[in-house]
Amino acid sequence: MKLGKLAAWVLFYAFDARNGAAFAQRVERWGYDAIWIPEAHGRDPLIGASWILANTTMLKVAIGVANIYARDSLATVNAQYALAEQSADRFLLGVGVSHIPLVEGLRGHKFEKPIAACKRNIEMTPLCKIEVTLPRVPGSRGLRRGGVVDEQAGVQPS
Repeated sequence: MKLGKLAAWVLFYAFDARNGAAFAQRVERWGYDAIWIPEAHGRDPLIGASWILANTTMLKVAIGVANIYARDSLATVNAQYALAEQSADRFLLGVGVSHIPLVEGLRGHKFEKPIAACKRNIEMTPLCKIEVTLPRVPGSRGLRRGGVVDEQAGVQPS
């Protein structure tokens, strides 16, 4: 993904759904390339990103940053894959540690050294592609669901 030079950093959780969509559409019409939204408190930024992406056609959405103390690494990477796929790669995920008052005061976690905490989180993140395995139906040669699953050849188009 290539980001342009003009972007807006927005506290998107301050908007309700209708006004958030309208604001994102206005930003897109003004020629902005991207909206950056943080994770702090209030509404979930990944859900906000999904809403922006669903209500715009060209605008990119970046999370800056998704707090590693707010969700586990598998949930984070799964959300990233889904949002990128649903938006034709208009979603960019940034992860980080946030700030001590939010991590310890608001969330009740112990704030760790930032580089070590991020490194551990990234190492726990599975670097894998999405694969779908359809179950084999006993007594048949495969399962038909828009394609034929053959144990030897994999999924073949019908």
